[in-house]
Amino acid sequence: MSFAADMLQKVEAMLLGKSDVEFIDYGGMKIGKSDIPKLLEVRDKLKKEVAQEERAEAIANGLNPKNKILVRF
Repeated sequence: MSFAADMLQKVEAMLLGKSDVEFIDYGGMKIGKSDIPKLLEVRDKLKKEVAQEERAEAIANGLNPKNKILVRF
């Protein structure tokens, strides 16, 4: 699991109130459970980063994530 995917899980756990830690350290910032707007901002950034990593991994494995099979009847 990548750093971004791991951090995304931690941020989402904090947002759901299921985290056992009070703060996370992201990009040199300490973000607390109660800082919901900042957690949402960080979550959005991490989601984009994880999606980029997944696309890069798919391409490295010989798959093109944008390919679609179109069927005409």
